[in-house]
Formats: sequence, C-alpha cells, structure tokens
Amino acid sequence: GAACGSHSGLAADESLRAHFFPQHFSNLRPSASESTAAVSNAESEASESVSNGERALEEDLLVKENHRPSSQMALIQAAGHGMFARLSEDILLKESSRSERDAYATLNTTGLRRFVPDYYDAVSRGGQVLLYIEDLTARFASPCVMDIKMGTRTFLESEVDNKRLRLDLVEKMLRVDQTAATAEERVNGVSKLRYMQFREMKSSTSRFGWRVEGVRRHGGGALPDCKALRSREQLEGALRWFLQDRIEIWDQFLEQLSSLREALEASEWFGSH
Repeated sequence: GAACGSHSGLAADESLRAHFFPQHFSNLRPSASESTAAVSNAESEASESVSNGERALEEDLLVKENHRPSSQMALIQAAGHGMFARLSEDILLKESSRSERDAYATLNTTGLRRFVPDYYDAVSRGGQVLLYIEDLTARFASPCVMDIKMGTRTFLESEVDNKRLRLDLVEKMLRVDQTAATAEERVNGVSKLRYMQFREMKSSTSRFGWRVEGVRRHGGGALPDCKALRSREQLEGALRWFLQDRIEIWDQFLEQLSSLREALEASEWFGSH
C-alpha cells in the first residue's frame, strides 16, 4: 500500500518517501543513537510480550474485540480483513499464518527488507499465529493510506484445487455486477478461484497488473467504489484524489516502484517464492 500524511510540518513528498523507505530518511526519525534505542526498546517490548508465551496469544487476540482504541491509538486501515490489533503506539499485532511469519522472518535477511514493515517476533499455538510488526502510520498526525494489490494473479495456487462453493462470494460478485453469476451459481455458490478470477477481470488487475483495494484519506471525501476502477483514466483520477493533486509526488512513486522492481529482479528470495 501507499501512504502519506503530515508529521511535524514535513513536506508531503518527504512524508510519502518516508513511508516507502523509512530506514533511508534519518531526518524523519530521531538521531542514530535515539533511533537505535527506540528500535531496541520496540524489540524488547515485543519480545517481552512473546516471552509470556501462549497466555499472551489469547489475551492479545482479545484486544481488538474487547477494547476499542482511543483516537490516538486508532488503527488506520484502507482495506483487507480485520486481523489487526494494537500492542503499543507503533507495534501492531497481526493474526496471520505460518507462511507469512516465515516470509517476514526470511525477508529480514534480504535486500527486500527496506520495502516491508519491521518484523519483531511471533507467537503461535496450533494453527494460530500472531505477528509483532511495525505500524507505518504511527509517525504521522494525519495519515492517508491507499491499499494497492500488485500482480496479474491475486490468488494462491492452493485455491485452484479448493472446490468448496460459497454463497457469500456470489453476493460479493453481484454487488459489483448484477449479471456476474449464473442461475446455478446463485443457488449453489461459487469457488474462491472463480470469485478471484472474476475480481481480476472486473478490476484493473488483468490489464495493468495492479488494482486499488481501498483508500483512507485524512479529512474524508468521496471516492468512487474502488472495485469499479478499471480504466487508466479512472486509476489516474483515484491517484490524483489520494495525492490531492500534488503531481510532484508522482515522480517519486515511479522512482520507488522502479527501485522495488530492480530489487525483486535481483532477489533470490523472490525468485523462489
């Protein structure tokens, strides 16, 4: 996802770049010694919670259900599932899977680390996994977030063999296109694969290799349904709205995306996943 915001009077372009490459902009962080101490403190805070073992797992999972955060501790999320809870001002708990835990852990040793949130630790019990990760919006007083899903295929290989039919996915399809499902599908449901392929065809994924999943902009405002964004003009309009017509930031988007592509092409880790 992309993010921008205001923080201590920083220019918008610096704020945006800090979200993409937080480790590279020391002017957005404390001094080197303070930064090291802050990271060490964050790691020790996460490790202390992890050291409480399995007892912490259930307690942490209950945070998001039983305790609504104050405005200072509110989660800023543009799209996705409600799998996050806050441990502290800048550490999030994410209900996840072993595969994502392993991905974060191994990414920490590669050149791709600068493109992902800091990963501190994880706890697990059975099939449940909790990740302790950095909240990239914590440094901003007025964060804006755009969730973008990249890639021409947005489903797992394992979902190809999942034949279970689901009526809830039919309902999601019909909210986008009333003609999307056949009479039989309306009665019996559709598979996850069928739904994901529909989403790709109805969005900009199949044509451009990316789509907008959701947007949260400080100060509100109306944006057309993200699921309806398909054409180049619609996507440009959504980006202009998100950036509030700060066209100077667009070059930075391109620069950072080019850096990401170069890093992915050179990454042995990416080539094996």
